[in-house]
Amino acid sequence: MKNFHSKEIKVSIIIPAYNAGLFLERAIRSCINQSISREKFEIIVVNDCSKDATNKICKLWGNEIIYLENKMNKGLPYTLNKGVESSKGLYIVRLDADDFLHEDFLKILSVYLDLNADIQLVECDYFIYKKYNRTRCSQITNPIGCANMIRKDYLVSIGLYNVKFKMAEEIELRARMDKNLFGYINMPLYRYYKHNSNMTLDKKKYTRYKKKIK
Repeated sequence: MKNFHSKEIKVSIIIPAYNAGLFLERAIRSCINQSISREKFEIIVVNDCSKDATNKICKLWGNEIIYLENKMNKGLPYTLNKGVESSKGLYIVRLDADDFLHEDFLKILSVYLDLNADIQLVECDYFIYKKYNRTRCSQITNPIGCANMIRKDYLVSIGLYNVKFKMAEEIELRARMDKNLFGYINMPLYRYYKHNSNMTLDKKKYTRYKKKIK
């Protein structure tokens, strides 16, 4: 099988996975089916000590992905940071294991950053999928932690994700960013899947972490 992990990598997709066996294959497949050259991006799956079949599923993909494991459950921010620190791309994309991407996600967002040297992060709109329905959402009015691409150097310079925030980590991260360095694409290229195991359903815990940011 061809080795995709070369010096030419432009984008690193980080997939944090915790008990994600039901959805992970779809997430990985949406990455592999991207319209840009396969040699231009890498897929890094970081298993946060899952108790389901996440490990076995990742091994089935062989050299298509880079597989990392936490020896014990460390939480989402630590897991994301581990992926970023292991990455080789100029740009970073976070893809939650239960979500997936439009086939032109990498192409459109990477070209935007290529052509706008002053922009550090570019966002796009997304669809929320719930059972058999989908709803378009604006990343401007209802931002989520994904649906964006960020320059790795910038993410590192602001200190990566704060490991103290087990939830609302994306809000805390954005609070440290300069919003003047954000770009926006009015296209729904990210797919956010809502189900009964979403972390954000724990409203009490989520609100507690949001208050810490303030």
